[in-house]
Amino acid sequence: ASAPGIYEVTEQDPGGCSDVASVTLNIAAAPALGPDQSASICPGASLDLTALYNTTGMVANWSFGGSPFATPASAVVAGVYTLDVTSAGGCADQAQVTLTEQAALSLGADQSVDLCSGASADLTSLYSTTGLTTTWTLSGAPVADPTAVNAAGTYQLQASNSSGCSDIALVTVILAATPALGPDQSASICPGSTQVS
Repeated sequence: ASAPGIYEVTEQDPGGCSDVASVTLNIAAAPALGPDQSASICPGASLDLTALYNTTGMVANWSFGGSPFATPASAVVAGVYTLDVTSAGGCADQAQVTLTEQAALSLGADQSVDLCSGASADLTSLYSTTGLTTTWTLSGAPVADPTAVNAAGTYQLQASNSSGCSDIALVTVILAATPALGPDQSASICPGSTQVS
């Protein structure tokens, strides 16, 4: 039987005695996880696979590479993760998550700049940040104009791409001591002489 309803069976013995038994057949709702999904993470980050599907009221088991995966709330390795669920009625469904890792964002090495008194430095010229969202700070405070800084200190550049991956670089600005030659002077020499008097 495949249709829901009440089924009855009657049994009668040779003496004419009979009995009736009934079976109520219910069709349990099949779990529907939804389509397979894909996600990406930045290097060093993790993904909570359990947030991708609603498994309330079901027994859920995650696997990776054919083996049980014990930490689906913190997946860090690229690959295909499989979710198998079973409802209270014994019905099952399956979904897969393909996880990829983004390429690392690298600004490059930290740098230092020597600056003469009264001069300014364009920090934005030190790193290529095309297509990135950038923030410059000095001692935790935003730098109003990183294209013209004239104060000594360690400036921090934080850059992120459209995938949310980020990197940090530091620029140390050093104010060079101003050379002091002293006051202007005058001198005289005799005709034909090279000796200053």
